[in-house]
Amino acid sequence: MKTVVLISTLTFLIIFGVIVLTTGMIEDITSLIRVPERDPDEAYPEEAVDRIRTSLTEERDNIQIQLESLSAKKLDREVEEKIDQQAHLRELIDERREVQGELTEERERSVQKLAKVYESMKPDKAAPILATMELDEVLSIMSRIKDRQAAKILTNMNPLMASEISSRMGQKGGKP
Repeated sequence: MKTVVLISTLTFLIIFGVIVLTTGMIEDITSLIRVPERDPDEAYPEEAVDRIRTSLTEERDNIQIQLESLSAKKLDREVEEKIDQQAHLRELIDERREVQGELTEERERSVQKLAKVYESMKPDKAAPILATMELDEVLSIMSRIKDRQAAKILTNMNPLMASEISSRMGQKGGKP
């Protein structure tokens, strides 16, 4: 038991000594690296203020130049995008016109072919068939049929429909 008390006492003294030495060393080290505190009431030297002001002004000017450059680049990009969009729209319009022209030509060939078919038919056979079609289609076909055959077909149609066809053809400057 005496040995335990002796060892405990020695251990305590060693630990206590290390703490005292370490604390003293820490204070010495902190005193070496301590930065002298500046009095808050003390003013900055005029030269330092001028350097800071000049530096801030230059930085502000640089930022302004960068902002203007970015704005110009953004505008350039927007203009390029709009030009690209306009070019794309022109291409689409040209394609649409081309397709529309092809469809118009195809419709014209189809109507011309139908006009020849109805022109070659007997008027009493062609009239009932034409009477079942849309009025615009009948007008397109009838305007391509020779005057004599168109007149014969109209005489074999319902008088109201024949009157409507005749009046519309007259407005468009067509036949009968």
